[in-house]
Amino acid sequence: MRLLAKASACPFAAIAPADCTQEEGHPMTGMSSSHHAIPDIVSSAQLLPRAAAVDSGEIKITFINYSKYEFRRDVTGYTKDFALGSITSSPGTVLKARSGMESLDICQIAFSWIAEGANNAYVTWYSPEIPVRFGARIVAPVQVFGMGPRPHWEVCWDNNPGGDPHWAKSGSEPSDPRVFFADGHIAGLTATGRAQSWHTALDLTITLGDYTQGKS
Repeated sequence: MRLLAKASACPFAAIAPADCTQEEGHPMTGMSSSHHAIPDIVSSAQLLPRAAAVDSGEIKITFINYSKYEFRRDVTGYTKDFALGSITSSPGTVLKARSGMESLDICQIAFSWIAEGANNAYVTWYSPEIPVRFGARIVAPVQVFGMGPRPHWEVCWDNNPGGDPHWAKSGSEPSDPRVFFADGHIAGLTATGRAQSWHTALDLTITLGDYTQGKS
């Protein structure tokens, strides 16, 4: 995972390009180009993700894969208002088995909290070997001058690569952990999401592992 911009904390300056469109050569299935943009393709990185800055406006999704399965990136993106912020890292095309880590990290600026409607950023992964697709989405509701609901996260899993995911809320509170899959595992794969949540920021980590002896 290559850093796309150096940022130790989110700059709260309402300076942004007039528009942001999809990058050529990376279509996003089922999503409108007028409302979404595709993150750059970057390579894998170390297994110790940098923590999001506390209540900084930062939105981050990290996937760490200790399982035996390799995954290919499926539909992934973020709304245009998120693109007005600083994209510090974006996921590569492969989440490697045993040691893979990929992240989407968006450092927001003040303007994107005043836009109409909620912003969202999402990443999904697919394994034809299992087969299963799963992913996570962070939703940041509108906040005007620091007032409004804090970001929350949602999950999906299905066998519909390339299609629109059907998202479900992760829990009653953004900081609640969430186990993926109906039985807590599928074909020997487990996935658990845990988040650190603040009023304007959310740092989500999804950890994948092997299911053994009835323990996830």
